[in-house]
Amino acid sequence: MDLWIMRKWEKRYDISCIRHGVRLRCDKNIDPEVRRACIEFCKWLRSKYEFSMRVPIYLKDSVTIKAMDGEMVSATFQKKNFKYRGNKKRGSIDLTP
Repeated sequence: MDLWIMRKWEKRYDISCIRHGVRLRCDKNIDPEVRRACIEFCKWLRSKYEFSMRVPIYLKDSVTIKAMDGEMVSATFQKKNFKYRGNKKRGSIDLTP
């Protein structure tokens, strides 16, 4: 099962109701070459894969950041909790944080 090419999610919700795609945000002090390479990589990702949910990527100018639990880490992932709103019968639902 390849999650990247599965289309079952289209039956579950209407992509026009939610934010989707990859978004890259960079701190001001990020090396320009690193920033350029990441932008090119995100362009490639968008051309190869469809992101049905918003995937924000933040590049920070420090070696470590403080995670939500207070631990100093080099990377972190935040899962958003979505509330279900919509009409199941029509297959159109709005997933909002």
